[in-house]
Amino acid sequence: MTETASPPRPWAVLSALAEEIAPLERSVAGGRRAQAGDGSSWLEGSLAGRPVVLASTGMGADRARAAAERIFAAVRPRAVIAIGYAGGLRDGLDAGDLVVGDEVMEAETPGGGAPRSWRADADLLARARGLAVPGLRVVEGRIVTAREVAGSPAQKRVLGGRGGAAVEMESSGIAGAAAAAGVPALCVRAILDEAGYEIPQAFTRLLGPDGRVRPLAALGRLLLNPAAVRAIPELRRRSQAASAALARFVEALVAAEPLR
Repeated sequence: MTETASPPRPWAVLSALAEEIAPLERSVAGGRRAQAGDGSSWLEGSLAGRPVVLASTGMGADRARAAAERIFAAVRPRAVIAIGYAGGLRDGLDAGDLVVGDEVMEAETPGGGAPRSWRADADLLARARGLAVPGLRVVEGRIVTAREVAGSPAQKRVLGGRGGAAVEMESSGIAGAAAAAGVPALCVRAILDEAGYEIPQAFTRLLGPDGRVRPLAALGRLLLNPAAVRAIPELRRRSQAASAALARFVEALVAAEPLR
């Protein structure tokens, strides 16, 4: 009697914002939306011939962890890759550069406890180190998860002093959920704002918890802040370049797994 081989488990790729993962979604073949009982959804399909699940979690570590837990319970992924934008904490990191996290560390822990950290999966990290994607600059370092946007050079200097290479808001939630579920995890971030670049504070208050712009808040704040209006085209250019770089790297990383 011949045993039927079980289908390969998918890769899960999670971002906070839909914009961060949109170019990768366009590369997915046979994409179809799956929905959980709570209304959350994700895209299922094939990337480089391997099954994948792609989802946006919303902003912040708590929302990222909750979304990751739902997806891990539903599809039991073989691995998870957390992607998205980040602020650079090292001199020499430019917009569009990628940081592969060898470690994820919380900048602060709810309740005032000692910061926690999670190491990247050794096999995934080794595979990422072996990639050479033309036109992409990739460095390795610690990714720091903050509770709020660290958009000023002063904030980034403080976090960089803790040994961080990049700062964002979701990776600790995904890394923590992955560790609890026994899912190998790797975090890859694209630099949106380098260490000396200041994101206008008006922008940090425009997004709702789901990562979407709140129209009325946006209109009011931008009318009162002409500098923020002038920054829009540059930030849009940076975000598009960062999303494209993430898509190319993740597709190469998934494609490096031998087909079975």
